[in-house]
Amino acid sequence: MSARVETSFSPTLTTTVVQELLTVGRDPFADTIELGVADGSGPWPEREGSDGAPEHLPLLLEGVVYGPFAEPQAVSDQAPEGAPVAARVELVVDGGPGGYEAIAQEAPSGAGFYYWVWTISEAVQDPATREAGGLPEGYRFSDSFGLPSERHEARMPDTPVASVAAVAPTALARTGAGLPAPLAGTGALLLGAGLLLGAAPLVIRRLRRALANAQRSCRASR
Repeated sequence: MSARVETSFSPTLTTTVVQELLTVGRDPFADTIELGVADGSGPWPEREGSDGAPEHLPLLLEGVVYGPFAEPQAVSDQAPEGAPVAARVELVVDGGPGGYEAIAQEAPSGAGFYYWVWTISEAVQDPATREAGGLPEGYRFSDSFGLPSERHEARMPDTPVASVAAVAPTALARTGAGLPAPLAGTGALLLGAGLLLGAAPLVIRRLRRALANAQRSCRASR
């Protein structure tokens, strides 16, 4: 924008994460941004484009994702000193006030809580924007750190549940090692033998001996 801006322009923003719960290593950080102007600010600078449509002053927004943190963080004016940085995003907006979406290239690297912080700074704007005086010299707006609306919670992928087939031989082997009294009958032993076909040979040999003893006992009692 080449024309000099004469009014004091003070852009602001509010943001909300697209998705609060993320899966580690899979879901990228994503945020929605609502741009506006502060109370008492001049209107968003614009000029007539070559096609007659208005062209708004473009702005560069800088987003930083801090985390992971083991616990939810308290709201503060800025991120704690030395806070880990998980992602950085630069977003150029040229549509004036309204809603935008930013998606980072990165996904959470570990479980925990992550927070977005966005900044509008005159110092990093395009030279043409600065020359036009689009923002007051030294202007800087940044939202707070630790806002609940700016928080992601990242969790590890679901741990696969062991299949019944994988655990059955161990459980059945323990059952066959010592048959309880209610299963001492011939019919119950036959059922146990059918269930233990996939168990260890030692268990099967013990079961066969128990079955033979039970059959001899039955014949002796007749």
